[in-house]
Amino acid sequence: IRSEPTSLCIHRKDSVLWISRSYNSDTLWYADIADTSKRHFDTVLKVIGTNSETAVDDVVLYSVLGQPALMFHRSGWYAAYLRGQWRVVDTIPRMMGAWNFIGNAEGSIRGDALWYRAKGKLYGVVLDTVAHERITVDLPAGGEFYVMASSRTEAILRPMVNTIGIALKYSAKNGFEIINSQLADLDRLPIVPMLYGFTARDGSPLVVPYHDGLVSVPSSGMGVLRALAMRGESWLGPSRLGPRVQTSAGLRTPYVGADEIISPGAKVRLFTRDGAFVRDISSTPATAAVRLADSTILLANNGRVTRLKPDGSSDTVDLTPLVLDGLDTCGYVSSFVRNDDGSIIAFINGLTRFDEDSSRNIPLRAGGIVVSTDNGRTWSRSEVPVTSPYFIGSVRTAKGALVSSVSTVIRTDKELPRDGQAPAVETSNHVFEDRKILRSDDGGRTWTLVYSSPCRVGFGLVGGDGVVMKDGRLLLMTADGILQSTNDGVDWDFHDLAGARSGAYPISLFQHAHGEPVYYCTSTGVNQQEDVTSVD
Repeated sequence: IRSEPTSLCIHRKDSVLWISRSYNSDTLWYADIADTSKRHFDTVLKVIGTNSETAVDDVVLYSVLGQPALMFHRSGWYAAYLRGQWRVVDTIPRMMGAWNFIGNAEGSIRGDALWYRAKGKLYGVVLDTVAHERITVDLPAGGEFYVMASSRTEAILRPMVNTIGIALKYSAKNGFEIINSQLADLDRLPIVPMLYGFTARDGSPLVVPYHDGLVSVPSSGMGVLRALAMRGESWLGPSRLGPRVQTSAGLRTPYVGADEIISPGAKVRLFTRDGAFVRDISSTPATAAVRLADSTILLANNGRVTRLKPDGSSDTVDLTPLVLDGLDTCGYVSSFVRNDDGSIIAFINGLTRFDEDSSRNIPLRAGGIVVSTDNGRTWSRSEVPVTSPYFIGSVRTAKGALVSSVSTVIRTDKELPRDGQAPAVETSNHVFEDRKILRSDDGGRTWTLVYSSPCRVGFGLVGGDGVVMKDGRLLLMTADGILQSTNDGVDWDFHDLAGARSGAYPISLFQHAHGEPVYYCTSTGVNQQEDVTSVD
């Protein structure tokens, strides 16, 4: 071989075929392994099953030891070398790029199977000249993938834009599974915190890890990926630890309806209750979403609420003038709560700045609570005994009262460190200063402070709705840990997170219905009073 081959394979066990470039044209060579003097070449190929001659530079070669040589054409067909002639075996959808899939990020051949992606689907082809079985499956919505490795029955995939070290395994039996928990010893596949979760219609848990996918949690084994990009988070950086500009957006937990999930984020996305992606509702970012009884959808973006009406029309209401209190900037709506009488509560998260010169805290972004009694057309402000509150979550008590967890987030003036292209780490200059619980007996119109304790921990993504235990206890996330109440939200004490891995901290809680088992999303996995599984 005078020049490096662009493609090479073994035909059965006695011949070698290769393509080399010479004199600005590609040549396909054939040689006997035992006697290399027995060789010939083609510059134009005649392939039985095609209507015209085939150029050598349009094909690549591959073979399985002991099997006939295979030739793949860029248009999608592949042929086998049988009795000294090339014969078309099958035509399959071509890759996103050209057919140079050997070593290509788009496809993988291992042994007698080819796996590759094309137009939102994953294809598996058993390279057999007789049966040549084919597998076709839809890729998870919301992302592009490449095939890392494969076998005859399974493929390992990674997202093209990989915000964190997620890896998937596909098999016909289990679908797309997240395999980080199986490969947690690899630096590229770190343990991933669970941000929040909800349950499918049958009560089984679904969780959203830092990589922003939606994962179903089996009783044992690997988590199964249902969808990607729940919130549309994406950035590139060497530490790959997920979204980090958070004080202006928060956790963005979804609205969970009887048959649907509406997920706010960089886009507002609609999923079935079982986690299947349906469509994008809005391309405008949102921090909170809710569907009303008349099917109107409320979406919050900063201090504005947009109403998407069933007839296709929309309008926007600015809540900023209601809460400013002399400040220049309003915070963002972190959640909506529907009352039984049809009124809507919106929680607006503020921010406080520590002034180095005066050594005191100064409100920076206004926050508060507003209520609407006309499906979001107009809003009125509620009196809240906290300045620039940062709301974490709320829960309805058995007697109908509403309790809300709140903190004070303080930003210092020191410069934020950065690493590569990643957003600045807000935990470096933002802290939660306290834990507080507010209680309302009139649908959120007035509030009283029923609990307060100091804490000083780095800011992070915590929150979500509270839960009601089978014994009637209320649980609420706080800035640092979980609080519980045994008397309808009047008094509160700390709740221990049992069964979690050493060093784990809670991020959010969820359950199927009041009194049902409680799931804890933590920094190391998912717990149900004891460790259920990790879908790292």
